[in-house]
Amino acid sequence: MDDSGFALASVLFLVTILAVLSVIVLRADLARRQMVVSEIDKFKSLSASQNGTLLAMNPQVVRFEDTTFSVVFDDSSRVEVDAFRWGLFYGVRSRGMSHGCETTNSILVASALPHGDSVALAISNLQHGLVFAGSAKIVGNVVTGPMGVSTGSLRNFLSPKSLPLAGRKITVKTSFSTLDTSWLSGHVAFTKTLISRVRRSRANPDDSASGVMKCVGVLDLKDIGDSIREVYCYGSILILDSIMRRGPPLFIVALGAVSFAKNVYVSGPVSICSSDSICLPPGVACINCILTSEKSITLLPGCKVISQLFAPRLKLSANTLAAYPSAAVSVSFVDTSGTGQCVEMQDSTSVEGFVMMHRGSSTAMNDAVISLSPGATVVGGVYSDAYLTMDGVVDGYVRTFDLYFYDSPTTYVGWLRQGSINRNNLPNGFLGPIGEQGLDPFEMLCEL
Repeated sequence: MDDSGFALASVLFLVTILAVLSVIVLRADLARRQMVVSEIDKFKSLSASQNGTLLAMNPQVVRFEDTTFSVVFDDSSRVEVDAFRWGLFYGVRSRGMSHGCETTNSILVASALPHGDSVALAISNLQHGLVFAGSAKIVGNVVTGPMGVSTGSLRNFLSPKSLPLAGRKITVKTSFSTLDTSWLSGHVAFTKTLISRVRRSRANPDDSASGVMKCVGVLDLKDIGDSIREVYCYGSILILDSIMRRGPPLFIVALGAVSFAKNVYVSGPVSICSSDSICLPPGVACINCILTSEKSITLLPGCKVISQLFAPRLKLSANTLAAYPSAAVSVSFVDTSGTGQCVEMQDSTSVEGFVMMHRGSSTAMNDAVISLSPGATVVGGVYSDAYLTMDGVVDGYVRTFDLYFYDSPTTYVGWLRQGSINRNNLPNGFLGPIGEQGLDPFEMLCEL
């Protein structure tokens, strides 16, 4: 090969190398550009999801009702928001999207407590006042009828030497409500609708709907995909395995009792409804769930949950914990007399959140009692439109129709014998039920 041929080959080789390098540089630049665009879209989808959550937290937008809406923002990103009542709180699932990138954010929302509210105890029965006995004490203001606050003597309890109240005595002459029952009535109606739907499905087995799963006897939670919205259980069921729900709310409805196998883990927007009873043993974890029974819910000794519990009769056995933001709520599902309602908190039991009693129209006053045993603790709020036997500790506030206990052969109404309420011990940032404070601003409670 002469010199000219060698030079030509060298030039062609060099051109090839340069072309390859140019392609590599261009591809690297394109990859960087695509990465930048992808990161921008991720940021836009995240921002859209967060903005959707903020919109849903505006009570002027959602009005405390189930709401679905979408918004397209100026940067071409968009968001789809599902806002739904979740027991005492509000659930928000916000899905932000931008050019194929998607970010989903699910949270629980609650209502801010009124600024400067230092009322520890409010008794709405204006026929008599509050009587202290024994070791009872209150830190915070007390609201009663014209009879005011005094001390008294009980069998086996010494009369206090001075009024054990660190706060103001506020007397009122006009009756007031201790509990906003509209959202509780809504939960009862929704539960009845779900159970009726399952009964109709059992009567018409060929009438199937999309997003519905059916089972008998045993329910394995790992078999439930995100596309399943409702599970119909025909009869009593045993729940196996675990589920971490991050999709839309899941409703499990049983026409019978519900029990759990050992070490079951249920997390996320999962609502379990029973036409009979629900029993939770120790070792079962229910996180941000709702458990509803038309008869009773029992937490066996050692059980720990973070859930909202709704039933006429609730028993929290010794050494149980319902951690914040939990709730134990007595509501009536059956319009017949004689069923009775109660929230029984035994010794060494703790609820961080809310304990509530909404008396049904057919339930006698003496058959609707919240009972805080000595050694039981509530960190948060106690609401009742019936009676409260207050022998435990409340670090927070109490709103009740009246105080009550029976010491044979006498019934005592308006007496506090050994319980204590300390409004100053309510944790900073503690949030209340949606709607309880009117149109006060919403705040994020926790991730759902």
